[in-house]
Amino acid sequence: MKTQIINPMGIVALTGEAIDSRKDSPLWNEDLRPCTMEEHTWRTYNYAALWIGMCICLPTYSMAIGLIQSGMNLAQAMITMIAGNIIILVVILLNSNAGTKYGIPYAVFARLWFGLKGAHIPTIVRGTIAAGWFGLNCWFGATAIDACVAAFAKGWANVTGHAYIIFIAFWVINIIVGIFGPQAMKKLAAFAGPLLGAAAVVLFIWAIMAVSKTPGGVGQIFAYQPTFASNGAFAHAFLVGLIAVIAFWATLALNIPDFCRYAKSQKTHIVGQSIALPVTMALFSLVAIMTTFAIIAVEGKPLGDPDALAAYSTPVTLIVQFPAFVVLIGAIIIAISSLTLNVNANLMAPARMFENFAPKKINFAMGAILTGILALILWPPALLNAGILNWLSVYGAFLAVVDGIAVADYWIVRKRNMNLIELYNPEESGIYNYSKGFNMAAVITFVVASVVMLIILLAPGLGTGSMAFSVNWFIGMAIALILYPIMMRNHKSVISIAQFDEITTYMDGSKDKTA
Repeated sequence: MKTQIINPMGIVALTGEAIDSRKDSPLWNEDLRPCTMEEHTWRTYNYAALWIGMCICLPTYSMAIGLIQSGMNLAQAMITMIAGNIIILVVILLNSNAGTKYGIPYAVFARLWFGLKGAHIPTIVRGTIAAGWFGLNCWFGATAIDACVAAFAKGWANVTGHAYIIFIAFWVINIIVGIFGPQAMKKLAAFAGPLLGAAAVVLFIWAIMAVSKTPGGVGQIFAYQPTFASNGAFAHAFLVGLIAVIAFWATLALNIPDFCRYAKSQKTHIVGQSIALPVTMALFSLVAIMTTFAIIAVEGKPLGDPDALAAYSTPVTLIVQFPAFVVLIGAIIIAISSLTLNVNANLMAPARMFENFAPKKINFAMGAILTGILALILWPPALLNAGILNWLSVYGAFLAVVDGIAVADYWIVRKRNMNLIELYNPEESGIYNYSKGFNMAAVITFVVASVVMLIILLAPGLGTGSMAFSVNWFIGMAIALILYPIMMRNHKSVISIAQFDEITTYMDGSKDKTA
């Protein structure tokens, strides 16, 4: 029986009859179902704008300064930033392919490799971390806005609990935007991308003009020397920084199908993401470092002054020094930046996580509300006690395992062929139901790799200062890429090209697009 159709662009959708046969499935709702052909509307600009809007944010700024604080100079920090983003871009593009080809969100994609019930494991791993980041970015944005409001309205700082008032208000705004779903996020990104890009250019021009008036001029920034005592110290800092940069987007590398399911073609998202992600991260990191060094130079302090680097690790300390009107504009831009990052990068995955628990009872809007509540329970100020680079490195290792399983299953084990309708088949006979809903190959791989990660983190002589910890992301990814395919060898859930052909109707010219 033909249950799916593929167009000349390689996009797969369910037939009308197949949709009718699954509408009553407990695994189906309007948010989790595959996209129709007509819903693949996102173009290159949409993905470029999405990434520009997410990359130009306070956490990126702080991470770039964190690399300088670790002892790097400008060139070393930029190399670390570019290398890390290119590495994670590869994983993002690999996982994007499944979302685009089959029009499915991350929660449904996870059913393929963990099983219909086992999918809750990777969605909880991704969703809980995202909810924590959702709260953190609400806090980052709110405290920055609060500082700007206090500079603009002099009496605001005397209001009891002023920072928490801004935080709750900003938290509510984030949830309201999220409730309207992915298409609203698309429109927000399309508006925010150019605006934030322009703001970054203005910030960069200010930094150049300001530092050029100091005794050392612009040259002092490029002449700034690293502070490592040895090559070994640099190697360790580089690896820790590299893993932190990778982990920064390792979360979105998992649930990128949530966005790429709407792509018009594979080329559409590949071009948009390949240009916007590494280029924007690199350029905004350059802006961050130049701006912070400029502020320090203007104050006549050494560029590597640790107290000054800590004090100016966000652009807020600069913005509040300007006239009230500029401060107000700065507050609006920071709000848009934080909002764009948060609803796109941190709200989508946990909302889908909640939705996947009970598709017939929980929709995306309710999932967005539950995400906000979970973010409050995790409480952002408590999460901030861990340094941002170490925190990114720790959870990035566990995300690497899930990323590795996803890539190994789709590209190595299945070679991109799946029976789409079976992802919504709750019957025990369904090929993706595995063993009572759990694919033990994925579960065992996750457990084994996680134990290795915990040993690296907690064993005497290892821990966060060890070389093994510095490369933990690569270790987790390698374990998944090797162990999972071995355990899935000749598995009955894997369909051949011939079996794929049996269930697929090819539109004119599409036959050669499936290989």
